[in-house]
Order: sequence, then C-alpha cells, then structure tokens
Amino acid sequence: MTRLVVGVLASSVIASLSCTEAGHSVIQPSSPLSPEAASPRLVVKVDGQRNATAIQSVSEVTLDASATPGDKLKFEIQFGDGQSVTTPLATHVYRTEGTFVATLTVTDAAGRQASASEQIVIRSLKGSWFNAGINTQARRIESHRITITQQDGIELRGAYSFLGERDQPLTGQLGPNRHIKLIADGGTLFEGELPTDFPASTIRLTSTSPRTNANGQVLEFKPVPEEPPGTAPRARLNVRSGVDGSNFTSGPLLWIGWESTFDSSESTGEGLAYFIDFGDGDFAQEALARHVLTQFPSNLIGQGQARAVVVDRFGRVDAATQNYRVGGLAPDYSWAGWWSGFENPVEHRFENRRLRFLTQEGSRVTGTYTHPEGWDSPFTGKLTGGNMIALTLNDGTIELTGTLSLVRRGYEKFPDWFLLKVRGGSADGNELVFQYYDPF
Repeated sequence: MTRLVVGVLASSVIASLSCTEAGHSVIQPSSPLSPEAASPRLVVKVDGQRNATAIQSVSEVTLDASATPGDKLKFEIQFGDGQSVTTPLATHVYRTEGTFVATLTVTDAAGRQASASEQIVIRSLKGSWFNAGINTQARRIESHRITITQQDGIELRGAYSFLGERDQPLTGQLGPNRHIKLIADGGTLFEGELPTDFPASTIRLTSTSPRTNANGQVLEFKPVPEEPPGTAPRARLNVRSGVDGSNFTSGPLLWIGWESTFDSSESTGEGLAYFIDFGDGDFAQEALARHVLTQFPSNLIGQGQARAVVVDRFGRVDAATQNYRVGGLAPDYSWAGWWSGFENPVEHRFENRRLRFLTQEGSRVTGTYTHPEGWDSPFTGKLTGGNMIALTLNDGTIELTGTLSLVRRGYEKFPDWFLLKVRGGSADGNELVFQYYDPF
C-alpha cells in the first residue's frame, strides 16, 4: 500500500512574486498586483497534524488561509471534490479515497485575485495487517491477520485469521480521533487509534476478547507491504538432546536438567520471524535455541511436544511440531536404582553400593546412598552441565562426582550407568561404575 501524504501541486508562478511558504505556490493573478497585494498562504492539517495521513470518511482536513496578509480580503476555498466555502478557515471530511486539489483564491478590495493550491491524498482503510508473537497470558505462540476488503463510509468489512483456525468474517467501524473498532464472528474484538503515518507504521490495537485469553493485551499489527509473491513459508523443526544428539523412532529423548537443541533454521520463506515453544512453558524468538527442560510437561508425564512457528514479511504463517520423550533420574517406582559392585583393594573385600533418586526439580536431585554395610544416607546433588553430576551425602562424609552414560535401552528413559569418583568413605579416591537395575 502506498504511504499516505499531503503533497503540493505546483502551479505557475509570476516572476515578480515568490512562494511565501514552503510547499505553496502563487497563481498568476487576474490583474496586475501592486507590491502590497495579498500573497495567498494556505496551511493544511489532517486531524490536527501537519504531516498526518488523511483517512476516508473520518479524518478532519483543516485548510487555513488566515495567515494571508492584507485587508478587506475575500476568500474562497475549493476542496476539489465539488464543495467549497468562502471563509479563510474550513474543516472538511472527504467521503471517498483519491487525490484532490484544494485551491485557495484570495480577492483584494481592488478585485485582484491570486491563488494557491495543495494536493491532498485521501486513503481508505482497505489492506492487510498482521501480528505474530508470544501471548504471555495464554502461554502460547499466536498469529493474527486482519484484512479489510471494503469500506463504506465509516463501516468496514473483511476477514480475520488466527493461527490454527479458519478465517472469520470481520466487521468494523471508524470513529472520531482516528478510532477503529473491529469485531470477528468468533467474538474477537480489537480497538485502537490509527497512527498519523498510516499505513506505513504499525497499528497498536488492544484486544478485549476473553476468547483469546488476551483481554487487555496490546498487539502491534504490521502492514503487509504488497501482494505476497511466490510460495508461503514452510516451517521445519528438529529437536535433539544436547548430550548425545540421538533421535529415535518415537521421537527424541530429552533429559530433565540437560541442555537440548531446538532447531527451526531449515524453515523456508522470505524475511522470516521465528518462534519456538519448548513444550514446558518457555519460549524463544530465534531460529535455533538451546534450552534446559526444568520439569515434566504438564500435559502428559514423560512426554512433551515442541512447536515452531514461522511468519514471513507478508504475514503468512506456518507451524511444525515435534513430539519428544522426557528422561529424568527419579524413576516412577521406588525399587529401581543404580548398583555398583566393587572389589576394594584397601579393605580386601567385595562391596555393594546403591544409588536411588527420589526427586528431581530441574537440575537438582535428592535420593539415598546405600553403604556397603547396608544402611542408607540421604544425599542431594546437581546436574552440572553436559552429562556431569555431583552428589554429596547430607552429613558431608562422602562426595561422588562424575559422568552419566545416556545410552537408551528399549523404552527405558533413565541413564544406563554412572561413572563416579568417590571422595570419602572406604572407596575414597576410586572410580565406581553404577549400573541401572530393576529387580523386577
């Protein structure tokens, strides 16, 4: 859509007179003028602004010739649409879009005349605007598109599009002070004021629809610059574990507390904006994002779904999803754990130890450590990045630090084994292998 402007229509200027104001020109008078004759001055404002865009059927275009010097002057202002006034100051509302030439004619007491003209561009509201972003109230990625196809006076008609839903008929109305109100059949309502440089800049509209969980939220709608060429965007999403990068037929296995990669950079389209929903309530606005799952997704324990949404510069949108499984250190049943059998060269005996994880919140874990003598001690620990872990008994007597193997066996969603170095206790200074076991 073309930027709305109030321009100047050049006219012939006699050599003895010069423009008295930038953007205004003096027309050849009907009779010779003395040096004291009036020099027309015409100032145009739209809705009180010098450089605002004039909107069909709603903008008040003010033409002011009161600064023209001289006594006993007569004024005539022709608006260019067949209407005119004989006052030095007039406000006019243009009912149709188009380009109009407003002309000021000044007549002095001797009957001599001079004229000045302004070109005024009136725009309708027909066009398309879109918004894409993260709805922080609803905790989801959203895309809105408003298309106005018809303007009849202050009445508007068109279509409203919402990501994942069918288009809905749209009606609206223009009001004083460039106010706009739009209602979709589904109940979505937007209100706001058109910017002075409409349609070049964004339109800020407040949503007052409980249906979209965005009641009171202000959304910025960007203008669609032109009719979209070529094909619509295509979203793609690749999710992989930040530890081993393995993908499986049932989807990638992501680990609570470890960094994973969410990659939509292979999406296609022109001037794309990227949005990623990790599936655990957090989001990113980039093509490739790294994220640490901090909890099991609320929709289904042990499973999640990531979503990528791409929007091109024309407001066209596409989405892709990727299901994944979630792995953690706390089993769903209390008897499972990790067991270590160790031939202690110092104590000259074979020792059994066991780790059992009871809770995990993000990277922090709690559990119990079974000593070779058979009694348990509680521990706390933390995943420290990569596949590293550090555990400390609550009494401070033993620390275990090392790595986890994240080899997946069948449908198990736990680490296969730990390689931990022990500080304290009878195995001080040794590395122990704790293997996953399930006695049943």
